[in-house]
Amino acid sequence: MKVSVENIDEKSGFYSTRTLRIKIKGKTIKTPYRAITHQELNAKNNIPEDVLLYSHFSVIHRKFTLKEIKEKVLESNKFLSNLIKFLEEYRIRMQHSEFVLPFLQPYESALIADFDKEKYIRLIVRAQIEAGFKHISIPWLRLPAREFLTIIEKHKNDLGESYKIIPVIDIKEKPKELEPIFRYVKEVSTTGELNFFGIIHRPVREALASYDLAWEVLKEADLCIIMLDVKRYQEDLNDVSNIHLNEFVLGDVVSLETIRIFGRKKEKDSETSTKKISRRKKPIEEKLRIFDQDELRVPLLREFMRSSNWVDEISRYFDRSGVIREILENYKEAQGDKEKTKVLNAISRVHEFLASEREFEASREFISKSETEDYISEKATLFRALRNVKGQGYLGL
Repeated sequence: MKVSVENIDEKSGFYSTRTLRIKIKGKTIKTPYRAITHQELNAKNNIPEDVLLYSHFSVIHRKFTLKEIKEKVLESNKFLSNLIKFLEEYRIRMQHSEFVLPFLQPYESALIADFDKEKYIRLIVRAQIEAGFKHISIPWLRLPAREFLTIIEKHKNDLGESYKIIPVIDIKEKPKELEPIFRYVKEVSTTGELNFFGIIHRPVREALASYDLAWEVLKEADLCIIMLDVKRYQEDLNDVSNIHLNEFVLGDVVSLETIRIFGRKKEKDSETSTKKISRRKKPIEEKLRIFDQDELRVPLLREFMRSSNWVDEISRYFDRSGVIREILENYKEAQGDKEKTKVLNAISRVHEFLASEREFEASREFISKSETEDYISEKATLFRALRNVKGQGYLGL
């Protein structure tokens, strides 16, 4: 495997992007690229129609609470056994991708408390190996840079040439904490020992200095940056698609946020627990979101369906399936019906992956020819969002 920078295209205060060439098994993959997550793969199974979802990059991203870490990951053989089975199952299901990459990351809230972090990394690494992976991620645990680099170097040396590690950091950490890590991965990438570097996504305006530093240090590095856990849309930026926004900030391969649903805690207040609170249930068109390929937004269905051909726009990605069209035309039937709502949500997610993946194909061509500005100028929402997050949002642009 060989990673090499093909082209860098940037404009101060506006955008920063690049194309990579990744050569593997006689094949060349170009970035930027959208990965498919295990949850997006699951969504396909909820659609009553056969749909082909393919990506060169598949991401399995499992997150853990502090309680799970302390009581299960660190203490339960059964939990670790089930985790290995979970990873192995998805590795097999995603085997048609050139790269199947596992990430086992604690929730941010879990990192505030103390637990045996070295043991956690040791067990997580072992679980990935037992599940049959060759690319092994080292999770971010908010350790001091020197300590984190020592752990990375140890596992890199202990695992040897049979495995490739993927260090992961959180971009919202202070630049001075991240700079030694950025410089380390850049240096090691020159030897071919490191091909991937994981970065946990944060809204650009919340970590602008760290994004800027990462770009300046790594833009010429022959290293593929995996942007992880990217939120689907940015509500305060006119619902712009974060996947496409980060394509022009930082990230060679971008992976959508994975979400775990936890049960709601019972209301302890006696007054509210004995009475049913009447809340207006939002109609489907005020809950479901649809990816708008032209604008690179993820607006509510209510807005998306203002276009007279909105059903055609979605169904064309499903070979204009009559089944899909019927579900969309009768979307109101999903109101109060959990199963039909699940199907609509799955159609939304799968449509987004297919349409977004096609859009990445188009944008790559512009970036590789240093015509990025031409591409961005055709996408009004993206244009304004980039002006905003790069610090020029108050110029009236």
